Amino acid sequence: MAQVAISQRDSKTPALPKHGSFYRPELDILRFTAFLLVFFAHLMPFSLLENFFGTSAGARLLVGLIRGGLYGVDLFFCLSSYLITTLLIKEHDLNQGIDVKAFYFRRILRIWPLYFTYLIVINSLIGLLLPDQLFPRGFFIAFVLLSGNWACAAWGFPSSAAGILWSVAIEEQFYLTWPLVMKRWLRHLPAICIGLLATAFLARGVLVYWGEPRDAIFGNTLTRLDPIVTGALVGFLLKGRTPRLIWPARAAMVILGILGIALCGGYGAGFGRAALWTYPCASLASVLLLLGTLGADLSLIPAWPRRALVYLGQISYGLYVFHRISIEIVARALGTHHALKSLAGQTALTMLLTVLLAVASYHWLEAPFLRLKRRFAHIVSTPAA
Repeated sequence: MAQVAISQRDSKTPALPKHGSFYRPELDILRFTAFLLVFFAHLMPFSLLENFFGTSAGARLLVGLIRGGLYGVDLFFCLSSYLITTLLIKEHDLNQGIDVKAFYFRRILRIWPLYFTYLIVINSLIGLLLPDQLFPRGFFIAFVLLSGNWACAAWGFPSSAAGILWSVAIEEQFYLTWPLVMKRWLRHLPAICIGLLATAFLARGVLVYWGEPRDAIFGNTLTRLDPIVTGALVGFLLKGRTPRLIWPARAAMVILGILGIALCGGYGAGFGRAALWTYPCASLASVLLLLGTLGADLSLIPAWPRRALVYLGQISYGLYVFHRISIEIVARALGTHHALKSLAGQTALTMLLTVLLAVASYHWLEAPFLRLKRRFAHIVSTPAA
């Protein structure tokens, strides 16, 4: 009788959620690569590089790779969407459902501490120390409401290092809606993705037809859906599996992805008719880089550089947030020099300052929230150690 009573009581008690894991260190390295693309695109003086390398097709692609680093943001979007979709699918398969509330807690604990600390505290200090870093009240309100990218699309990007948070706003809008979509229409995700891709193409076509400037397209959520949607589609199709590819196929994908970014930077544009192919090309390049990296054998990289690259990928959020203000600080400290030798020194100092700020942020600001974040995780997506 006692056993029957226990059995009846257990049948009425909801089962505790199960926990799984999904962590791919090679994606941390890819995340750091995305940061490097953006970093060099913001740092390098393109006119100096063009004068130095010339105007041949090869030189144009080389400079285009640096200029196209602006589309490293698309790689961030694609990678983030792939990971979020994969984790939610694994959670759904494990627990027969998606815990939307827990997902929101995880995103808040991961993104908001650094985002709002930089926006409210650090950006205010920057405004006092560097008065030409203009961040008007309208922009501030929009960024606080996680819609800063729409302010940039409407008014142009502000003359402030805080403007770099525009892409975080787009990701937050994705995080707000995507788990709800997956919870309700998981089986229909491919059709939804195709519809969203069509929306992006239509939105760009309309804005190009109206003759809208670059910022109106570059900062618009609807026109930047391609890498987000394609990353989600890859996550849905793979469902946590890694593609079994021979190394020549992986190398070809990575090379084609790099070439795609170089084409975007050398021959494409963020506005006008060229925008109609530039954004899809950047999205395709991001997918190729993702597929070429996913499941790659990291044992080919020596242990110490491998650990360093993985760690830098883990702090890439801070690297991305702090790199613009690091560029401003170092440039003002050294003055404006245009010689390549001076540029190399400026690059090294800027990278060093960016890494130091990101390390401090990760361990002193973000880490306590990341430990709390694990309490809401159904699928562990961080290293075991």
